[in-house]
Amino acid sequence: MKKKVQTLSIVNLRIFNLQPIGLTEKNLEEYLEFAISLVQECGQIILETSKGRYSKINEIYEKGENPSDLVTETDKIVEELIKSKLNSKFPDHKFVGEETAAAGNHHGLTDEPTWIVDPIDGTTNFIHGFPFVAVCIGLTIDKEPVVCAVFNPFLNQLYTARKGNGAYLNLNTKLP
Repeated sequence: MKKKVQTLSIVNLRIFNLQPIGLTEKNLEEYLEFAISLVQECGQIILETSKGRYSKINEIYEKGENPSDLVTETDKIVEELIKSKLNSKFPDHKFVGEETAAAGNHHGLTDEPTWIVDPIDGTTNFIHGFPFVAVCIGLTIDKEPVVCAVFNPFLNQLYTARKGNGAYLNLNTKLP
């Protein structure tokens, strides 16, 4: 008679209060710190390119069939930079980017660590010079959000959140 071998699934790990690989406090902090450095670096790119938002370097395109859903060269540059740096640091992680998805490259959520990125949340505001723009990077593991960093470079506001640790504005003001 064959012996039945039970594998420890994510559900089993949660029942026994064990952490799946990649969800230690140390790893979550590393993921968040990396996301913070990326949104701040990309924020500087957004600030610089906003000075030439009407130039040829920052052409504006329509996404799909909706004429009010816009994308700029800056969106594309920022998303590609984020994707490149994430792939270098975490080659086994998945990536879902707004502009990549809009171009028809759909990568749905899986149980694997997946970075979800909106390179310029508020593209229309960016195009018109309104300061309500942010770089957004989040990480899901087992399809559950575990870290997030959102940075508005015009207002110098950094919003962060980490599973089990709450959300903060500029790293020191705890949000409700």
